[in-house]
Parts: sequence; structure tokens; C-alpha cells
Amino acid sequence: MRNRGEVLKISFSAFFADLGYQTAVVMFPLIFVVFLGAPMWLYGVVEAVNYGLGSFIGFLGGFWVMYMVGRGLP
Repeated sequence: MRNRGEVLKISFSAFFADLGYQTAVVMFPLIFVVFLGAPMWLYGVVEAVNYGLGSFIGFLGGFWVMYMVGRGLP
């Protein structure tokens, strides 16, 4: 393989980026509920808002890409 060094660099970069992201995702409920003492239902609300806003932003991004590609509005 000619580009083995580059492939390894990209692979390790992605691995450590995912490791950091997953650590933050796992630690958030522990910090929020255990250390800050927030009720469990509030954690559920925070996660619901998080996923809801993420889905809405994804929808707007898809709508924007559709418009920029030139298909226009349906």
C-alpha cells in the first residue's frame, strides 16, 4: 500500500476524535445528575431538546443544500 502512513494518520486522528466525543457524551449525565444534583427528568428534557434541535438543524441544512443545488423548492 503506497499511502499506508497517511491512512494510519487519518485512522488514529478519527479514533482519538471519537474517543474524546464519546467520553464527553458518557460523562455529561454523570456530571449533570450525580455531581450537580439535577433530577433525572430534567436530564431527559435536556437530551430531548438536544436531539430535537439537532434534527431541526439537519432539516434546515438539507433544505439549504437542496436550494443551492438548483432544484429549488418542491
